[in-house]
Amino acid sequence: MLRIPMVSVLFWTILGAGLPQAETVVQIPVTSILNTRSVTTLTDGKLVNWQVGIDGDGKADGYLTSAASLFVGDKNVKALPDSGKFPADARHPEVVLNYSNSDGTSNQTRYVQKLGEFTMPVPPARYSKLFMFFTSSEGPTTLTFILTYSDSVETVKVNLPDYFDVITNNPAVFNLATDMAKWNHQNVPVEKTHHNLDGIELHPALGLTLTEIKVSKGTNGSYLVFWGATGIATSPVSIGMKLRPRTVRSHQGMLFLPGSNQSVGKFIPEFRENGFSVLGRTNFRFTYSDN
Repeated sequence: MLRIPMVSVLFWTILGAGLPQAETVVQIPVTSILNTRSVTTLTDGKLVNWQVGIDGDGKADGYLTSAASLFVGDKNVKALPDSGKFPADARHPEVVLNYSNSDGTSNQTRYVQKLGEFTMPVPPARYSKLFMFFTSSEGPTTLTFILTYSDSVETVKVNLPDYFDVITNNPAVFNLATDMAKWNHQNVPVEKTHHNLDGIELHPALGLTLTEIKVSKGTNGSYLVFWGATGIATSPVSIGMKLRPRTVRSHQGMLFLPGSNQSVGKFIPEFRENGFSVLGRTNFRFTYSDN
């Protein structure tokens, strides 16, 4: 008879980022600074419409998830992945944006009209790269990033192209998702191709602990939407959560709440806590803490 061991560990979850450790991919917690929904989701079998969109100063069009697109009969267009997850490739690590079909209420994005700014707190750590994700419509947007470290600041300027543009050979900017349709408030596709979602790659100063990034939009005539951020940490990550225990199960390298198909994080092949050593086994049940 197979027994499933119970192992008590402290498991930090940041939108599925896993345990903080050297060279860890961190999905930056940004929910506190988001202010709208720009993606129509299919939640509990019903459409939950976008609120403030991706162009027309937020009034014209939004994106749909793939399931929502199929639900309204658009089978031959490209939409956003249902889970908000983008697999790692040669340009970026795994990215998890702040929308999914499983969430029909939370804000997904932050929109910025005309000139504006916002500040994104960052879990304090040293980062080799930090990726921030945007769409710019009605033309390109000049962005100024002020990176605040524990003992200094740094300013970086980046020109973000219009989300119509295919980006090639640009060390600072790339397309995260490409060639998508966009939909009006009635979830009817207005244009069926050539719309993108872009990433900006920042390189924080080596050896310094990053604590926040201020983003300033310097183009009055464009319209900006911020979608999320992902970092590659090279030091332990200070998350600063209140913790409560929960039980999760592991399957094929990911961790899940019992009775749910919603992943809550990655299974770490080896982690030692209070003398326990977990060495790449599957079907463990863990007690972890998340808030």
